[in-house]
Amino acid sequence: MIIKLDLTQKEINQLLKEVKKKEIIHLELEKKLVHIRTLASKLGDHRFRQKIMRQFDKAYNRFFITLNSELYELDQETKGEVVISLKSMLGVINDTIDGLKK
Repeated sequence: MIIKLDLTQKEINQLLKEVKKKEIIHLELEKKLVHIRTLASKLGDHRFRQKIMRQFDKAYNRFFITLNSELYELDQETKGEVVISLKSMLGVINDTIDGLKK
């Protein structure tokens, strides 16, 4: 049975260290595999969460830079479009905040 875990070299090294621990050496092969799969899954989940947070930070910083006094210099029609977009974003932001509180 082949399972694709898509782990980094660092994560593979962590798994190897885990396999060599005394607590797991004496387990049956089936239990060892379950233990290793569980740990590999946790490592992958952690990396995924880190990636999501890095992407959020990057996008937030890029967006925050655009909110500056130059927006005040736009013509009225364009300002109106910006206001509509920002209000729309506020709705999404508030929904996201509510979802994160759950």
